[in-house]
Formats: sequence, structure tokens, C-alpha cells
Amino acid sequence: MADTKPSLFTMTVDYILLWMAGVWISRLLKNRLMDDVFNTENHECPLKSHKSPLK
Repeated sequence: MADTKPSLFTMTVDYILLWMAGVWISRLLKNRLMDDVFNTENHECPLKSHKSPLK
């Protein structure tokens, strides 16, 4: 039993650090994408409104 405590502690700390890194990256990406002109001013990409001659 004494050998499992350091391992359990390390796994718990690693899990918390990975979770915090995931939250940080998701917030970073969300904030960076919100700075996009198309998101803030609701503009559409010109390529989306162009009709393809193949259809």
C-alpha cells in the first residue's frame, strides 16, 4: 500500500495539470477566434456566396 501513494498522487496532479492546460488552450483559441472580422461584424466570405457552375 505504501508504494501506491506516490503513484496516485502523481497521477492526480498530472490529471489536474492536463485539465488546466486544456481549459487554458480552449480559452486562448476562443478568444483568438473572436477577434476575427467575420465573427464580430457578421460578414460573409465572398466564396460562400459565389455559385458554382458545376451545380
